[in-house]
Amino acid sequence: MFMVDIVINFRTTYVNHNDEVVSHPGKIALHYLRGWFLIDVVAAIPFDLLLVTDSEVSHRPRRRQQGGVETCTSPNFPRHRRN
Repeated sequence: MFMVDIVINFRTTYVNHNDEVVSHPGKIALHYLRGWFLIDVVAAIPFDLLLVTDSEVSHRPRRRQQGGVETCTSPNFPRHRRN
């Protein structure tokens, strides 16, 4: 979702120091790159997926491929019989 926000911010007008609305795409992009861009990029990084240790990998649900779509399977739980 943050990636969508970054794309939108490259197209969102702003008010400059002369109280003029700036709508030129190049000036908007430069203004955003000099301002909030780095903070937004860092906020969009999925650190929980990047910082995984070996012990956490063994406890994560297995992934399998189905028709080009990656799905997540649940862990195998013991089944209880009904009496």
